[in-house]
Amino acid sequence: MYLGRYVGPPFVWQWTRVPGDVGCSGPESVVVVDTRHFFVGPSDFFVYDGTVPRSIGAPVREWFFANLNATYRDRIVAVADLPRDLLYFYYPSVASSGALDSVLVYNFRTDRWGKQALAVDAVLQYSSGQITYDGLGALYSEYDDLPDIAYDSTFWLADSTIPGVFVGTSLYSVNGAPGASWFKTGDFGDMVGYSHLSRVTPRYRTTPAAGTATNFYRATLGEAATQDATNPLSRSRFDFRRDARWHSVRIDHTAAAVVNGLDVALQGTSAE
Repeated sequence: MYLGRYVGPPFVWQWTRVPGDVGCSGPESVVVVDTRHFFVGPSDFFVYDGTVPRSIGAPVREWFFANLNATYRDRIVAVADLPRDLLYFYYPSVASSGALDSVLVYNFRTDRWGKQALAVDAVLQYSSGQITYDGLGALYSEYDDLPDIAYDSTFWLADSTIPGVFVGTSLYSVNGAPGASWFKTGDFGDMVGYSHLSRVTPRYRTTPAAGTATNFYRATLGEAATQDATNPLSRSRFDFRRDARWHSVRIDHTAAAVVNGLDVALQGTSAE
């Protein structure tokens, strides 16, 4: 990486090499937010503010590069959804022969990550023109013909830009309502003895209308986990009855949900 500064004649531009062996994976793997550049490097995610590149990929770095088809890393495309503080990194996974089939999402305000399997043919920043009530008649003959987009969406604002994707010949905005989602915890317990899992309580910031949780258990971390009961969300929690050394839980939501953390109720540990 080189930083260019305008110095005037006779050199006009002065180029200084940025310390460290860091560069981007491809010409479209960089996205600009204010005065910062976010990008995918050869082995990490970085943010650059004009000083030195700083790593931001610690939570996902190992997983991402294990699932990236490195042969086509130059095809990674990054776009920003500034009103929602989100960055999208579209990439070809190891299951792909070069097509963009997955996306990693980064919230640069909260420093949190998410992922989605989404096959697209092209990625772009979509700029929508202003739509007024006076002009609706020329665009839509009836209210029922309006697109299924929230009234407070940036889609309706003049000169606003949002991420857009092409799937085939159709263009889609990436700001719709979330669909079904799931996540799985790591293992909790110990190797000394057995503990009783009785409850998992997500700390919801946005509580879903419905959800289910499935617990898994095993005696040692080196063996495959056994699937146990699947229970519905009740009073914002999931109840279980399972004795094991190690427990983990998969939680499925049918609609939008935001989880800040989990409270896990383990009763005692009985040594063998």
